[in-house]
Amino acid sequence: RERALSTPVPELGIYPDPDERGHLYAELVRLGRLRDVEVHLRRADGTPVTVVGRAELVRLEDTDYVISCAVDVTERRRM
Repeated sequence: RERALSTPVPELGIYPDPDERGHLYAELVRLGRLRDVEVHLRRADGTPVTVVGRAELVRLEDTDYVISCAVDVTERRRM
């Protein structure tokens, strides 16, 4: 958990497809927020996971931050 909170997302290696992250981030910048977005990620142990989440871009003291949350829907998608 500490690593996830203190490491920039590109360095975490959680996106199997870096282009997907780039596309999502571009949309986030364009819209300011994303809701109910399905994303394919990779857990720390390398296991693929599908999540549905939301994100909001916020600026504090001239620095952009992304506040996000997601729910694992991997098992639901397999049914």
